[in-house]
Amino acid sequence: MNNEPYIWMDDLGTTIGNDAYKELDDNLKDGLFALYTHPADLTDEKIIAIGYQFGELDLNIEMIRAILKKASER
Repeated sequence: MNNEPYIWMDDLGTTIGNDAYKELDDNLKDGLFALYTHPADLTDEKIIAIGYQFGELDLNIEMIRAILKKASER
């Protein structure tokens, strides 16, 4: 399975293709996030680690999984 993003998006919903993204200067890549053609492989442990990075110590894994499932249906 190809684990490379197929497109990048900013907070306003503006998108840029993967090839164009690779050509951007690093400072222009700030604020862009990758979109993949397949769901992210996130274990409970990875979700908890991400939560800790944001200061969340009490995460509802079931709710997070439901959100990820809903987002993948878009």
